[in-house]
Amino acid sequence: MACGGCQRSDGDATMTPMKTQGFVAQANSEIRAAQEAHEHRKSEQQRVRRPIELMDGLINDLEVLNLRGAARVPMAYEPRLLQIRVLLRELVSSDQLDNLRARVRTVKLMDELYAVEETLFASMRVQFDDDSQASGLYPAA
Repeated sequence: MACGGCQRSDGDATMTPMKTQGFVAQANSEIRAAQEAHEHRKSEQQRVRRPIELMDGLINDLEVLNLRGAARVPMAYEPRLLQIRVLLRELVSSDQLDNLRARVRTVKLMDELYAVEETLFASMRVQFDDDSQASGLYPAA
């Protein structure tokens, strides 16, 4: 009995060269698509990772500032906050960005930075879940 893409030749079922080339082309296409998806995920992770690193460093400095008894964040921190706001402008809401400023209580700015990080981590989880489900992979329970 012969299958749809197979031919009988001397009693053996064999693939035609044309059909084999189609399978190879399809496999190559799937590999390229998977590679592009991987590169996109990597790029998105890096785009989120940089602001998180900057916020973590700033939170650390703010904790030291708070332990020293500083009531408010000095204006000297504004360039760092501006850099973070620029990196985050497409990743979080403008309301969250507006709350990242100097001359507020140290603890308040730390809370705002933690809230922004939580937003970023949540979006990373959603993106990872969507990507893994689309590829047929599911996270372990």
